[in-house]
Amino acid sequence: MITHDAFNAWLETLAYKDLFVGFTVAVFLFHKLLDLRQLRVLRRPNAPPELAHAFKDPDLYRKTQAYSIDKWWFGLAHSLFSLVETLTLIMLNAYPGFWALAGGAL
Repeated sequence: MITHDAFNAWLETLAYKDLFVGFTVAVFLFHKLLDLRQLRVLRRPNAPPELAHAFKDPDLYRKTQAYSIDKWWFGLAHSLFSLVETLTLIMLNAYPGFWALAGGAL
């Protein structure tokens, strides 16, 4: 059985920042894997049979498809920027500084 002191000693050696960065990047990569699967579906030349009734006009499907693909690319750029921003703030220890600054303003 693990004692309270041993558990506390183990917690002190845990690299929280590294765990956070690793988990954040892993979640980002998992989401991008799912997004890539969605992009393959978006690039299909014809509407799925379940939606064929909604796209009687082929031009409407192409316009909807083009919009969805543009939205996909914008989402990729947005999420990449957000990841870089988050990792930069974490690695530079900016959040504790912001916290101290906000505490001083009170």
